[in-house]
Amino acid sequence: MSTVVFDSDGRGWDARSLAVRTVVRRCLARFDALTYLVDVLGLVAVTITRPRSIAWIRLRPAQVSQVSLCAALFAVADEQPKWIVVSHPGDRCRDELFPSVGRAFDRIAELVELSQGEVPPLAAADEPTPTICDIDQGRVADPQMLFPRVKL
Repeated sequence: MSTVVFDSDGRGWDARSLAVRTVVRRCLARFDALTYLVDVLGLVAVTITRPRSIAWIRLRPAQVSQVSLCAALFAVADEQPKWIVVSHPGDRCRDELFPSVGRAFDRIAELVELSQGEVPPLAAADEPTPTICDIDQGRVADPQMLFPRVKL
């Protein structure tokens, strides 16, 4: 089982890769990197179990990058899993189970549409958010930019 995080340019990154770990290196030891990537940077995480039985899609509809979402949906469609779990925050964290790719994608489209205009609680409009690609290519000069709410 492997987890791939799709960035805002549509590229897939192994969740255990050095580039992804670099994004969260200066944070607390118990920091959940996937939560940060999904909730703050607006990326989409996809975990597919073998042999193609379940795909788990994690996203924050109000924050999601459209390119990241499209790349993730194509990856799931290519795998044709039997079941799809869509995890998204709501009044409480929600996991929804779907028996087909089409029904899951329709629900994701509905969630994104319903969240239009919402201001995600973890992101502020005036804070720049670097992408994994920026980190991987060494373009972030100020580490504080990665974690604006964490004292480094």
